[in-house]
This record gives sequence, C-alpha cells and structure tokens, in this order.
Amino acid sequence: MRIDKDDTVIDLGCGEGSITIPLSKKVKSITAVDSSKRMLEILDDKCKAENIDNIKTMKENLEDVTLKEVGNKDIVLLSRSINGISPIKDTINNVNSIANKYVYITIFGPKNWKFENDFYESIGKEKMILHLMIIFLIFL
Repeated sequence: MRIDKDDTVIDLGCGEGSITIPLSKKVKSITAVDSSKRMLEILDDKCKAENIDNIKTMKENLEDVTLKEVGNKDIVLLSRSINGISPIKDTINNVNSIANKYVYITIFGPKNWKFENDFYESIGKEKMILHLMIIFLIFL
C-alpha cells in the first residue's frame, strides 16, 4: 500500500483489527467500520491494550457507509470484506467517492473457504464459498 504518516484511512469491514491495528501505527487516523458489534468490541479492547488512540470504530454495513456520513479519507481499505456485496458497482462507486487517493480491495479465494466459513459462523452470518481471488488497486 502507498501510505503516508499524514493519511486518513477508512477500513470497511475491519473485523477485529488484524490490518487496522498495524496500519494505525503508520497513518494519522483510521475509521474502522464493521457490521459486527463483537468484532468492534474486540478491536476496541486491542486498542486499549496497545494504547492506540487514532482508531475510531463505527458499527455499520460497509455498503451503507456514505461520504456524507464519514467524509473524505485519503485511503479506503476493503480487505476480505466485499465478497457477496451486490450490486457491487454501487459499492465501488461509493467507496471511490470517499477516497482522496486510493482504494485497496482484496477478495477471498477458493483456498480460503474454510477460514471464511469459520469466521462467518463466529459472527452469526451465513457461510459462503467463493471461487475467485482478485486483488484490485484502484488509483484515483
């Protein structure tokens, strides 16, 4: 990722912070968005334990987050969180409007199905099996 210490980031589908926390040490601030209250509680606990104060959490479905609600961010990150979103075009257009610089997207592939199913089960959502691995980098 192309990041700078003065960048603002929004991590859509942040989960428990496996990417959010390390990234927070390299940027100005992060808005961490997830639809799971439990994932955000875990992230908040990790932030407290590590004395991280530049992460703001927000409970919301990533496809419902709007520019008006969160404002512009330098970087939008969707790591393993956009799978199953439909219509995807609307979501991509929306996150693109939020980003000042870059949108980074990663998607689960077929070898990740067990991990993904376990994850969805842990947060009480339907299991999914996906058949494609794509990493997108969208430059604005």
